[in-house]
Amino acid sequence: MTDIPQKILLAADKCPHQLACTKAGEGQAHQKCQVKYPDGEGILFLAETEHKVCPYRQAFAASQVCRCPVHYHLHQKS
Repeated sequence: MTDIPQKILLAADKCPHQLACTKAGEGQAHQKCQVKYPDGEGILFLAETEHKVCPYRQAFAASQVCRCPVHYHLHQKS
């Protein structure tokens, strides 16, 4: 698992993929949604506009945003 603070991992307790995006190289990594750009604290605007079922993903006008704390942390580190 990548070096992610425990506080952030606990904040993502609704992840439907059991934080698989953090398990790169373990054969079960889940692809994170592609980010178009970050906007504000904890908000990522996504490149994709279609709806996907995720408790951290929501529509915003004609866009989709991600509020997953793990995804935000990983994006900031990249």
